[in-house]
Amino acid sequence: MENRFGHLCLLVVLTAAGASGQSTTRDPQREQMFGASLREVIDGPRKALVVGNVAYPRQPLRNSVNDAVDLSAALRGVGFTVETVLDADHDRLASAVDAFVNSLQQGDVALFYYSGHGMQLDGENYLVPTSFQFRDEADARFEAYGASRILSRLESRNTRLNIMILDSCRDNPFRLARQPQRGWAPLTSTRSSFIAYATSPGSTASDNPAGRNGLFTQYLLRALPKTGLPLDDLFQWVREQVYFASGGEQLPWTSSGVVGLFFIRPFTQETSAPSGGAPAAIEAVNETKDVRALVVDLYRQQKYSEAARAFDAAGRIWPQGRLPRRLRGSAGTSPEDLEIQQLTARIESGAATSDTWLRRGAAHLAIREFARAALDFTESLRLSATNQARTLRGITRLLSYQWQAAVDDFDTVLRVSANPVVLYYRSVAYGQLGDYDHARSDCRQAITVNPAFAPAHLSCATLALGAGHYQESLQHAGQAIRLAPDSDAAYEIRGHSRRALGDIEGAAADYSLALHLRFRTQ
Repeated sequence: MENRFGHLCLLVVLTAAGASGQSTTRDPQREQMFGASLREVIDGPRKALVVGNVAYPRQPLRNSVNDAVDLSAALRGVGFTVETVLDADHDRLASAVDAFVNSLQQGDVALFYYSGHGMQLDGENYLVPTSFQFRDEADARFEAYGASRILSRLESRNTRLNIMILDSCRDNPFRLARQPQRGWAPLTSTRSSFIAYATSPGSTASDNPAGRNGLFTQYLLRALPKTGLPLDDLFQWVREQVYFASGGEQLPWTSSGVVGLFFIRPFTQETSAPSGGAPAAIEAVNETKDVRALVVDLYRQQKYSEAARAFDAAGRIWPQGRLPRRLRGSAGTSPEDLEIQQLTARIESGAATSDTWLRRGAAHLAIREFARAALDFTESLRLSATNQARTLRGITRLLSYQWQAAVDDFDTVLRVSANPVVLYYRSVAYGQLGDYDHARSDCRQAITVNPAFAPAHLSCATLALGAGHYQESLQHAGQAIRLAPDSDAAYEIRGHSRRALGDIEGAAADYSLALHLRFRTQ
């Protein structure tokens, strides 16, 4: 239930914050702009080969084996069958790649991960096995293993999706007759391939000797459990976290030719068993525009599992049923863009006050530029420590998945007064951290302070549902609906509660209303 809590509460955060100004209606222009590929959800049997090398004769690494072990466990948790290879010499690496490639079938989702030393020679990237002897350039080409060779072999198997993750390019210890170029050279991705690098081409990555994992893999491990993030968005989150954690020294890079949507952990995933293919419900949603009728019809046929999958499939195909504000007009012409330009001019003139930074941060937050918003709110706080700036920074951190940092900001604000909105936001952050006792306490306190605050009722309903307190969840969801009749998330939660209590017809009706509100046409 933790996954659904995160999805629903973040939907409510976007609504309750009132900062994004996004419509809750589905915009037909979205489909025109993105085409049919948006409606294709990639799925298939998931298989992974994970390699971690540390035991090099010269300059051994610290964390690569930890990276491989921890990532293998995380991938198994999201449905991958994983083969893990540690401290591989050339023959072991070659045999592992051979076995992995031969195991792939048409339609599979294949993932290859490597953590260890790597190098570039004449535009070719090489993974360095532990047996590498560091003699000359000719030996390097035969004793190392080409990354493009692995990618080509994956693509030759007609897999549905290939994901290659290279956490390498630590400072290179190898000294050949002609020094290898620094960092990776970019690989070319095809229609079926997604490539992620721990750092940008020509740069090096941190092994993070003070921690258990390399910096890139540390944040990748934090990202994998996040529910409902498409592959591109997941690695965008990792990129931003690594960039700021490294002080701008390390910028992860991706290259993608993927057509369609792939979710490492979709909303409906409740088991670590590998997927056996796209559910029929998703295919049905792809074929019909009347999702509400489909869900209700499946419930009336008592096909409850298919109905639930169809409902969640709709949320995955049209993740929030709304067009990002920045896409509604040309970049630079929205009211927020114009305000940012004006406020930036004031800042550059030296006439900025705490309020100037606060207003620019709010404009950045409205167009979901969270990293810039957080920096602006921090500068506003440096000039004047207002609760407004700290609350907005907490919301920004919450939307950036920085749960503990958000809690810290909200703690400071709540020491001054028991603000129900801040209590609600802290409840969401605690829920994401898995601290459900504090989350329940905060949402109940928010209701005590302001009984008419609908998001707090929805938060309590979601937490009660996750704890198996279905009657309590039903009551809070009903109150949220009375206070906010347009809340699709409230109808969804009430539908889950009714379903758990055996009220199938009531659940179907609530799911229908939730879909109507989420995807209604303008």
